[in-house]
Amino acid sequence: RSDFFTGGRAQAIGGTTTMIDFVTQSKGTPLLDSVQARLDQAKDCCIDYAFHFIIQQANDATIASMKDVIDAGIQSFKCYM
Repeated sequence: RSDFFTGGRAQAIGGTTTMIDFVTQSKGTPLLDSVQARLDQAKDCCIDYAFHFIIQQANDATIASMKDVIDAGIQSFKCYM
């Protein structure tokens, strides 16, 4: 089983105290829904973590909601055009 808990535990044993993982937007999904889903998956992580956001559907609504993602603590984006 590979999840945030087991991965975080393995990283901690190896001396890593922080990881950066991805939040990937599913097409048609609001950005904050993608953030919340990833936060729910990471809730049992035993080391510090941060996220880098991958935008899969760049449109006016998505671009406008990027500020909400920044306000939620994610300040790094990759966008596929």
